Amino acid sequence: MHLVLARLGVEPGEADAVAPANAMISNRFSRETRTSVLAFFATGANVRILLAFLVGGIVGQIFGWRWAFVLAAIPGFVLALLLRYTTADISRSQSKPKTAKNPAFSRNLVSDME
Repeated sequence: MHLVLARLGVEPGEADAVAPANAMISNRFSRETRTSVLAFFATGANVRILLAFLVGGIVGQIFGWRWAFVLAAIPGFVLALLLRYTTADISRSQSKPKTAKNPAFSRNLVSDME
C-alpha cells in the first residue's frame, strides 16, 4: 500500500511537468525545429528509465538501495544548479490578451503579463 500511495503522489508531479515543458519548448524553438526538439524531449523519459534500471541496479547491488537513491538525486541537483545560473528567462509571446468583461480584472491581467 505504501508503494501505491507513493506512486500516486509521483504522478501529479510528472503530469504537471510535461505541459509547461512543452510550452517552454514551443516558445523557444521555431516551427521548423520544434518537432525534433519535442521528440528529443519525449525520448528522455525512456532514457531515464533505462539508466534507472541499469545504474540503479548496479549501485544498489554494490552499495545498497539507499545509495542508489542518493546517486539518482545527484544529477538532478547538478542540472538544477546549472540551469539556474546559466539560462536566461524566456519572455512570453507578445500577443495581447482578449478584452475581458471586467475592466479591473483585464487591467490587472495585462499588468501582470508585462
